Amino acid sequence: MPTCICPHSTIKSVIETLRIILKESGYECSKIDDNRKALVEKHDIQMLRFQYLRQLRKYRDEGRYIVYTDESYVHTTHLQNMCWKPVKGVSAVQKKLSKGTRVIIFHAGGCEGFVPNASLVYKANYTRGDYHDNMNLDNYKKWLTTQLLPNLPVKAVIVVDNASYYNALLEKAPNSNSNKQVMQTWLAEKIFSLTNQ
Repeated sequence: MPTCICPHSTIKSVIETLRIILKESGYECSKIDDNRKALVEKHDIQMLRFQYLRQLRKYRDEGRYIVYTDESYVHTTHLQNMCWKPVKGVSAVQKKLSKGTRVIIFHAGGCEGFVPNASLVYKANYTRGDYHDNMNLDNYKKWLTTQLLPNLPVKAVIVVDNASYYNALLEKAPNSNSNKQVMQTWLAEKIFSLTNQ
């Protein structure tokens, strides 16, 4: 028969402590109007998050330097809609209609600030669509090997998001849009020898 590790009163105090922390953080307990609005996370995603947090705690306990990487963009003509100006004598500032050039910014940092000499800033080739299209596996590998890794301490941990260029396959398998010949060739090279059917 399983036994409770902590007494009931301890569980009650933990729940009460959590309630106080949530309330102090600006949350309030309220009725859920529609259960479809509630965020429901799949168990496999929860498990991946738990594994990630456990690994991060382990690395911190080992004293390893943790670095987070990310990318963003800015248009050279990003402007505010409002600005301060003298009441008399100066006309309104004109705002350009063109979005101008898109600049991609890639960097890494941790608890000690940005990694020295690791910034990558360049003019985007594509100004339409998602800015992630301007970063690819080749650009990422070059940045990683020439700018980031040489400037990190030994045994540093690099945390990345789920961008496609981090997860690039060295050799892509055929997909449902591939023709029969492409699929047979790939299968013959990798797994089976097929009879011509």
